[in-house]
Amino acid sequence: MGGKDELSLNSKPYPVLILPTEIVVEIFLHFLPVYPLCPPLVGVESPTTLSQICHDWREIALATPALWRAMLFHDDISLEKQVTISNTWMRRSHPLPLSLRSVPPNRDSLEAIVPHSLPHRERWEYLCMHGVDTVTAFDGPMPLLRHLDLYVCTPRTAVITFNTAPLLYSVAIKYTSANFVGLPWAQLTTLRLTGLFTSSECVSILQQTSNLVHCELQTVGDEDAAPEVTLLRLESLKLCVDRLDEHPLRKALILPTLRRLTLIEYATNLEPISSLEIFLEKAGCSRLEEVRITKPKFSPLPLALKAAYRTAFPSIPLLKFSY
Repeated sequence: MGGKDELSLNSKPYPVLILPTEIVVEIFLHFLPVYPLCPPLVGVESPTTLSQICHDWREIALATPALWRAMLFHDDISLEKQVTISNTWMRRSHPLPLSLRSVPPNRDSLEAIVPHSLPHRERWEYLCMHGVDTVTAFDGPMPLLRHLDLYVCTPRTAVITFNTAPLLYSVAIKYTSANFVGLPWAQLTTLRLTGLFTSSECVSILQQTSNLVHCELQTVGDEDAAPEVTLLRLESLKLCVDRLDEHPLRKALILPTLRRLTLIEYATNLEPISSLEIFLEKAGCSRLEEVRITKPKFSPLPLALKAAYRTAFPSIPLLKFSY
């Protein structure tokens, strides 16, 4: 009797295998990072894992384009394998938009992978390319591109253009001279410049970005005074400088709608409060709701200095201090 009951029990399917396909797809999508974040091409966190559980799950996974639309390229697997996998995922993800991310800088990988993704360029939506040197790869329409994160390792002699990207609103550029990147600056609402751009380079770009809402600048001061630039829509600014009291941007930015400011100073500033007073007065920041003062040293700001900041800026509702 016991043997018969055991056989009957074992003949029942696992409950998860009788779920509707729509529910299984939702479970699969929750297994992955939220798009546009990218899972690895291989390993237990890759969507390939879902296709190796059983035949039914494999069929569902291969028929779900959303599982294959985000790709993370990394030099922890061979270049040949990356190319093979990316080609497969490109086919499986059709016709959905794509998120492609390559970090850390790996010029050899990109030089091989980017050409293979060119037939799908019109599906690029989020593009993070660190270490790219190929110019012609980006010379063409990108009708769905929304975010671009670009890090060019070597000095450029030719301009990399992304002008045919009507939906592009967010750009991050690292260590790349703005003179060698052609972008539809006027349509951007989010901009991040890191890698120690000069104040002249920053101003040259900001003069073209009239619709910015969010901005981060990591900038070094040059000898010349920076001309004024007005950003009527900017709501948040993260400014990373050596010391604000010696930086040309201290008196160059006009930001009447600024609500949130994060100030990071890398060097010891002898006049931290007075330089910030000058910056805020010149910028015309009458709507500030939050200011975060950040120091890179691994020690908190003295209580007396925090109190002095609050005394100097009583109209700012929220003052935060970090290091």
